[in-house]
Amino acid sequence: MDIIPERIDNTTSRHSTKNFIINYTFLILMQLLGKCLKTISIIVSLLGMRVALGSYKTWKEMMDKLGTIQESLAKKCCMNNLQNEIDATKEQGNIHIQDGRIGITVSGDAGWQGWFSYDLQ
Repeated sequence: MDIIPERIDNTTSRHSTKNFIINYTFLILMQLLGKCLKTISIIVSLLGMRVALGSYKTWKEMMDKLGTIQESLAKKCCMNNLQNEIDATKEQGNIHIQDGRIGITVSGDAGWQGWFSYDLQ
């Protein structure tokens, strides 16, 4: 049974590494697992899929493109969360304004990065 991967651009007949959605999915998997392209190729081969890594330059260009998109999404998410927090602070009526800025409550958690990696060890 042949499975044809979904293309990003169906108007071209190019069989470019950059033109298949599954390759970007693998890049995200690499990020989530903290592993390299070689490790992902091993996982893919264990799933019975043919592996052809191609050019590192191509994968690097794809990683850069994905990173740019992720940075843009992260910025939008942070700005949305900031606006939501400002709105919530205004609704409470407890507004502290200094130099044209509204004071909000924030917290941080550096522990989220480590929990997943401990499971894999």
